Amino acid sequence: MTGIGISSDALEKFNKQKMERSIKGLIFRIDEASGEVVVETETNDSFEELVQRFPINEPRFATYDFPFVNRAGLEDTRLLFIFWSPDDAPIKLKMLFAGTKNFFRSQLDTVMINIEGTALKDFSKDKIVKRIEERVGINR
Repeated sequence: MTGIGISSDALEKFNKQKMERSIKGLIFRIDEASGEVVVETETNDSFEELVQRFPINEPRFATYDFPFVNRAGLEDTRLLFIFWSPDDAPIKLKMLFAGTKNFFRSQLDTVMINIEGTALKDFSKDKIVKRIEERVGINR
């Protein structure tokens, strides 16, 4: 752990996303001044639009209520925990986010599908659906 905490606002917004499903996506950054993970963006954008919001040279965390059609042809959703760590990010910042990731995720207190990427192509819908199916064994 890195000594980074989580803002109460970040936890409140995540719980609202999880329980009310009124927020599709949250993007989080580490505020080094306060030493906390904070909400940077709250959005109801599509998954593709959310990913486009990631800065090209700084890591971010995100949560997203991801809609997809499962193998049985039924509409479904899964909550994703996303760790964006671009190759061009400063090493110190990458290490800070990597060292905070597990603690932050554990504080969100729910089962989520982990998605990590270093390039935007890592977040294609097909790759995400495949990861969900592998993780939860969706064969319905």
